[in-house]
Amino acid sequence: MKKRKSEIYAKALFELESSSALLSHLKNFAEIFMEKKTFLFFLSLSVPFSEKKKALEESLKTAPLLLKNFFFILLDNKKFSLLPDIVQTYRELLDEKNKVCRGLIFSPQQPAKEEKEEIERLLGQFFKKKVALEPKEDKKLIAGFLVDIGGYIFKGASEQYLKNFEKLGGL
Repeated sequence: MKKRKSEIYAKALFELESSSALLSHLKNFAEIFMEKKTFLFFLSLSVPFSEKKKALEESLKTAPLLLKNFFFILLDNKKFSLLPDIVQTYRELLDEKNKVCRGLIFSPQQPAKEEKEEIERLLGQFFKKKVALEPKEDKKLIAGFLVDIGGYIFKGASEQYLKNFEKLGGL
């Protein structure tokens, strides 16, 4: 039910404006509001609504008008707890619109920028979309990489790993 409500709010915001700039603002302000102390303040039943409204107004001085109004709607409807799911859903909607698919690339150490970009390019051809991979270190991997995009798993050996292996007489 919570996910469904957050989707409604995210879709409404997306229909009003669908841009990476708004997503950036949304994420930045959501991070501020999701800090434990701030989050508890806005969810607290003991804090008067007028204080919450005043604090929100002060916090959103630099926010675009659409976002200010959106956050006040969340406050008025007591839906601040939906914020993380709203941000996630908005991002997914924007990715769908821009034909972007996101995934994770696991490797024993941070992959070189060129290597990551090449993997994104190759997978982009496979999915016929722009691919954006978030690197994650996984010390369980000895070498190479593992990519997870929406349930698709790709395994590979990095070119550098193969070169090092060859030098050791492995190939």
